[in-house]
Parts: sequence; C-alpha cells; structure tokens
Amino acid sequence: MGSRFVRMRGARRGVQHGSLGPAAGRPAGAEHFLRSEANVKLDLLSPGIEVGVVTTNLDAMVAFYEGFLELEFQGEIEFPGGSQRRYALGGSVLKLVTFTTPPPLPATAGGGRAAAGVRYFTIGVKDLTGLSKTFADSPYDVVEPLTEFEPVPGMGWMFVADPDGNWIELFGTL
Repeated sequence: MGSRFVRMRGARRGVQHGSLGPAAGRPAGAEHFLRSEANVKLDLLSPGIEVGVVTTNLDAMVAFYEGFLELEFQGEIEFPGGSQRRYALGGSVLKLVTFTTPPPLPATAGGGRAAAGVRYFTIGVKDLTGLSKTFADSPYDVVEPLTEFEPVPGMGWMFVADPDGNWIELFGTL
C-alpha cells in the first residue's frame, strides 16, 4: 500500500504520512514520543500560564503594559544576567524580561504570518467595542481590526501590537 496525504489536527497541510506501521498517520520522527515512558502528566502548581516577553525596549513596553493596559505590577525579580517585571493578567502572569547582554536578534513583528512559533497570546475582555475605540485613539497599532465572530453573535476579536511588534489577540463581548 502506498503513502497518502492526510490532514489531522496539529499536522501541517501536505505533510506525507505512511499508511502502515505503528506511526501511521503521525508525523515522521514522532514515534519516540508515543512510548508510555516518554509521557508526562503535569501536576500543575497554578491554574494559569506565565508568558515571558523578552525586550530590549523596556521603557516603551512598561508604558504599554503597565501604563496603557493598566496591568497590575507585581514586582521585579533580578536573576543572574537579567531581570523580569511581573504583571498580573487574570490568573496568569506576563513577564517583561531583559538581559544584561541583549539578544542578538530583535523581536520578529507580524504575528503568526511573520514566523512560526509562539506568535501571539490571547486575552478575553468585556466591551471589546469600547476597547477598540481606545486603541484607535492611542499611539498603539491595531493590526487586525475589530471583527464580529459570526458563529457567536455579540462576540468579536481584534489584534493589536505592543511597542516591540508582539501581537496580542483581544476577544470578548461587543
């Protein structure tokens, strides 16, 4: 039996997968992650996630996250070679991270269309329409305008960019 092209959740379009054997329908190279000894069930310490945003533009980023978005500043932690400013974001934490020796490459602006990998994070908010007007009157970029989510009337989404060009998806009630 020959190989086939399949579309499965989490797979890239057009990736060829074999149709026979224990890894049928799985990306090549994934076999070693399928053994039971490689599986890990996380015993979570907290219900949220901590997102680290590395920046070389700290003053502008603080003005955006702490000043404009009014995220609650939790404190600053020094570590060997750098520091992080921590902000409460619901049950999660956003960390602005700086290093004594800046990273050799700048942030890649442009969200998911610019590069692969983690390209944006999402925040659920109330009154997205009001928030979109506040962004329109601000110096910050709206990179994808407010759009109603047709399957769920009264809900919408938009994308904005922080001063480093990192995208943030905002969704919520209109």
